[in-house]
Amino acid sequence: MTDDFQQVVAKGKIRVSGTCVELLTDQLNWVLIGPAAAQVRDGQQVTATGVPDPNRETGCTGSPLLVSSVAPAG
Repeated sequence: MTDDFQQVVAKGKIRVSGTCVELLTDQLNWVLIGPAAAQVRDGQQVTATGVPDPNRETGCTGSPLLVSSVAPAG
């Protein structure tokens, strides 16, 4: 359940490694989860909006973020 967490907006650079889509930010690395995560490319600067999902097992390094939207950072 992600009901306990506030929505976050994170800006950073995408790093795609195998099946892992990571958003590298100044604070921490997010692992993007959900259909919106499939829209991004390696090296892209984006703003991602989503809800942390820390109990999700991803096999990736980073904090899982269930994204509702991803937009190119302007």
